[in-house]
Amino acid sequence: MPLTALINGDQICASEINSAQWQALKHNHSLTLTMKCCGEAAIAKTSKKGLHFFAHKNVIKECSSAPESLLHMELKLLVADIGKKCGFAMELEKAGTALNGDRWVADVYCNNNAKPFVVEIQCSYQSTTTFSRRHGQYQTSGVRAMWLYDDSVFPNPLEYTAAFPAFAFSVTDDGIRMPQFNNIPIMDFLQALFESKLFYGIGCSEASVSVKGVNHRCHHCEHLFNVPTTLQITSESGLQITEKDTNDDAVIKWLADYLPSRPDIAYYTTSRTRQTGYVLSHFACPACFAPLDKCCLGELIHDTMISASLLPLFSFTTASDNLPFVLYKRWWVSN
Repeated sequence: MPLTALINGDQICASEINSAQWQALKHNHSLTLTMKCCGEAAIAKTSKKGLHFFAHKNVIKECSSAPESLLHMELKLLVADIGKKCGFAMELEKAGTALNGDRWVADVYCNNNAKPFVVEIQCSYQSTTTFSRRHGQYQTSGVRAMWLYDDSVFPNPLEYTAAFPAFAFSVTDDGIRMPQFNNIPIMDFLQALFESKLFYGIGCSEASVSVKGVNHRCHHCEHLFNVPTTLQITSESGLQITEKDTNDDAVIKWLADYLPSRPDIAYYTTSRTRQTGYVLSHFACPACFAPLDKCCLGELIHDTMISASLLPLFSFTTASDNLPFVLYKRWWVSN
């Protein structure tokens, strides 16, 4: 269900025609209304929700344009509307040709006199091979492409990278939201896109570390204390970057510098293996300093994953380069 068509060879967009003009268009048989996709005769139609769109006047078997859902049309209009308000020149269903001769039609073509890009909306299932082929058509045409896809029709999330920005959206009772971006409304996501607040990177120069854990009673002296089991890393703006458990020597050793000297928080200690003399890092009871072996720590972490009964213990801020693990690059929306 395209939103654009041709009247006597000139392009028109259904969203730019008011109700009175639309009714006049539907009954004006002197105009030559044709489809952009194939040049065949077109008619103006109105959906049950009052959305204007164009359709083939007759059944055309040879036309390559696929039927579109109402959701697809509404999202195209939403993208175009927000982009236009942000100063972009927006064109719906713009046609182009790749270097190999393949023809493409972009859902929404966006241009602000810099490098143009397109937004493609995928509301029906499409294989990764087809994604790759269609994305390659834009790349060979010198046009950047971004994909928005309905997560209800894709069994697994697409792997998005700097070269292939593909983001899931969820249709919920509370509107359309972006699960990869803390479930922000899609309107906020698109606003960030057109205001150049969508970027690819590790997300922060400084990291806020929130340490959470569980109660544990020492097997030696029966002292009750808290064992750190989880590190939640967030950016300066409060976006969660990653979450790591503490069942790792390098993480425990690094965390030792930040452990508060409190009777309710685990102590840091080390031990050596008998055969190799390798130094191991442990949490320990703050009362008797008995080390907590890795098997016990693993069980505590496993239990918290099942029960989700984490307690906030302490927090601190550090440079992201100081973390004992690599923060992988991903797409972010900045404030």
